[in-house]
Amino acid sequence: MRRTATVFLVLVALACATKPSPLPPGVTAPVILHKVDPELPPAYQIVGKKVVTISALITKNGGISDPFVLRSSDSRLNAFALEAVRQWKFKPGTVGGEPVDVHFVVEVRFFVP
Repeated sequence: MRRTATVFLVLVALACATKPSPLPPGVTAPVILHKVDPELPPAYQIVGKKVVTISALITKNGGISDPFVLRSSDSRLNAFALEAVRQWKFKPGTVGGEPVDVHFVVEVRFFVP
């Protein structure tokens, strides 16, 4: 049986306040085009919800660069979360219509329904 984790994307630029601030004129946030959920081997037993928080760069080409774990409630899950996030693709954020690199933070939440 294939087991996957639920993934929530939180863009740093949009998540700094409890109510996101509007972006300045001429600035657009990245948009996720392709998301891969982490797959866990059947032998992994998860009790409760586990979270791996990853920081990375969405490049102006829409790929992911330099992902790393900021914090984790179960270090056994770090490699699975990183492997999945590395495969994500985005429509890049822009400033004045030009694609730009954007730092982001994502929470990868693992639970078995």
